[in-house]
Amino acid sequence: RRESWEGPDGRITTAASAERKLIAWEVETGRQLYEVALKEGAGFKLSPTGERLAVFGKDGVQIRRASDGSMIRPMSGRPADPGYEFRSVVFSPDETLLAAKYGYSGSRPDKLWIWNVETGEATVNGLPEDVNPQSFSADGTMLLTLRRLSLEPRHGNVASVWNTSTGERETKEFPQEANVSHAMLSPDGRLVVTASYQGNVQVWKIGERTRNQAASVPRTTELLCPPIRHNSPVDGLKFSGDGKQLFIAGGDRVGVWELPSVSKTEVLFGRSISLSRNGSRAAYFASL
Repeated sequence: RRESWEGPDGRITTAASAERKLIAWEVETGRQLYEVALKEGAGFKLSPTGERLAVFGKDGVQIRRASDGSMIRPMSGRPADPGYEFRSVVFSPDETLLAAKYGYSGSRPDKLWIWNVETGEATVNGLPEDVNPQSFSADGTMLLTLRRLSLEPRHGNVASVWNTSTGERETKEFPQEANVSHAMLSPDGRLVVTASYQGNVQVWKIGERTRNQAASVPRTTELLCPPIRHNSPVDGLKFSGDGKQLFIAGGDRVGVWELPSVSKTEVLFGRSISLSRNGSRAAYFASL
């Protein structure tokens, strides 16, 4: 795995995990900044501001400084059984929460954990659902997940949204015409986008919770528009920082859609998309 970022000081850093090490370099000079020893199979995830790294694997989850690799704090809980490990880590946009999948290398069901990053304490401890965390709402109150339909990747996933404080479902699983490969929650938590291996994209609206509705009762959901057809299997989904644009990447094109009207504004040539920290600028990458 390799990832690059711009730190608060403007320095561009790139890091990669290989041979049980996390190694970071300064891009401009090529100077190695630090290395951190990892267990076999461990990974890392950069926080939205580029100031922190979550290192995860068989030893649990640790928060480290992206600038020098030093430890900030470990998250509570660690795999208790051989073969279990933490993976698929996601930060909330404000970096106050962290979600991770706790799984086994075999066929046993996985579980979901959510922590308070500042204290290291778990807010959701081992949610008994075989789900992968995908994205938080901007305020961190909701988390979108994908659940595998089988061990075969092409059988796809189904999406659902959870309350990060209670661990209760905010929505039922979203039905999909074809199996889901990617999903994204809008910054305001009102829309969910699901995309399939076949290139079908659906935009869902999450209903408001009524005053007397119990927290354990899922919210209503409805399609905002007919399914969108991308020209090829979808490789990635992104919302702009204000949630007013949706970017759909796949094949050699990136489609840009205005929300909530769901009208296409342009098609750009590129294979993937990266947004600036505040989501106001986008970069498109093509294979040359």
